[in-house]
Amino acid sequence: MDSAPLFFTPSPPSLSQRKRKIDDLKESIVGEKKKSVEYEGLIQQEKKARVDTAERKAMLEELAAAEKVANETNQELDQYKEKDPEIINNRKKKGEEALKHANRWTGERLFFLLLLHLVGPNSSSPCSLSLSLSLS
Repeated sequence: MDSAPLFFTPSPPSLSQRKRKIDDLKESIVGEKKKSVEYEGLIQQEKKARVDTAERKAMLEELAAAEKVANETNQELDQYKEKDPEIINNRKKKGEEALKHANRWTGERLFFLLLLHLVGPNSSSPCSLSLSLSLS
């Protein structure tokens, strides 16, 4: 039996199925593009046929006024967002937690560095070896 590596080669039926699937997808893409162009044309026709009535203009003005009020309200809310008690408490908690972790990290490292300095870096004691391993 030959020991050469075997490579997967797709069978001819699977190749033809794949090619047929690709062709079907390409045809559906062409059909969708035609529909898109057709719908864009219909939209343009409807825009041209639209009659600007006084009622429509009044509604558009009302909509613009409502959007303006909504934007002003959102800006005002953004100003007060920084003073929200929940956000302030979360910031305080995160600050306290960061300070606790910083103190713990520096405290532990300083202790190990002090011990390493006292024992000496060239010492062969197991204590100094474990300290140097924990620092690296």
